Amino acid sequence: MQEKLIYLFSVVAVGWLVTFILRALPFAIFARKANNTPKWLPKVGDIISPIIIGALIVYSFSTLKIDSKPAWNTLWPYIATAFTVVLHLLFRNSLASIAGGTALYMILIAFCGCSSLPTTIEFDARKPVLHISEVGVSFAGRLVDPYKVPKLLRKYDIPKERTIHILATGSLRDLRPARQLMAILCKAGYRRPVIVTERKAHSHTVNQTPNNKNNIRRSL
Repeated sequence: MQEKLIYLFSVVAVGWLVTFILRALPFAIFARKANNTPKWLPKVGDIISPIIIGALIVYSFSTLKIDSKPAWNTLWPYIATAFTVVLHLLFRNSLASIAGGTALYMILIAFCGCSSLPTTIEFDARKPVLHISEVGVSFAGRLVDPYKVPKLLRKYDIPKERTIHILATGSLRDLRPARQLMAILCKAGYRRPVIVTERKAHSHTVNQTPNNKNNIRRSL
């Protein structure tokens, strides 16, 4: 335990030291040249902030993925971004723009759903679409109400006679939520729910698209 604490404090100390040096370096370089500051330096200062913000925006949108595929059908981040831009153009206040855009995004994901579901899912024991952890139940990477899982399975035309694999994470200790989900599935007509772990993950792969029973690919 003591070694872990020393390691954590060392990591924090090194990070703080590197950050401090990087922040102080420009002042140390030009401390004695206040009247001889290069003419290009203020211009760089004017453009560096927009470049950093632009890079952060590109990075943020590049992470909008579902199962490693771009989730371009997820509308809420784009709506919130457009709203943030409009707020900034109207009021020219960064704090108000960020707060307004963040508030709108949180409202959208709270009342309109976190994101659009993927058009195609992999449904097998090796990569179950249903996960259960201490946080809750997730379907295709999105947290959902356990009672809505049967509706989602019907949306993808998953036959009720199929085995429904539920991946329990290694950190899950209390299996009561998993048993509750299995009871919900059984009550909805899905009689073969099975809890699997990463070590026991096996079986065949089924690639299925919503409302298209013919689009099934099995690889044994």
